[in-house]
Amino acid sequence: MKKRTRARELALQVLYSAEVAQEDIPKVLADLRREETADIESVEYAVRLVTATAQRLPELDELIRKQCTNWDLHRVAV
Repeated sequence: MKKRTRARELALQVLYSAEVAQEDIPKVLADLRREETADIESVEYAVRLVTATAQRLPELDELIRKQCTNWDLHRVAV
């Protein structure tokens, strides 16, 4: 698997894990760094993706909210 593809996969796993477990993203990222030691480049790129996404969560939530007709954001599946 290509490094960037693997990084995007890891980033989605981190974001999903943080959302489902209601954990802080930095904690989940620390777990990722500890567990994924084979491909450091992919891990570091995933960290950048997650960090950038986390900084824009309110904006991203608003974009999703605008597309949800007759649904509250908290009712949308993770």
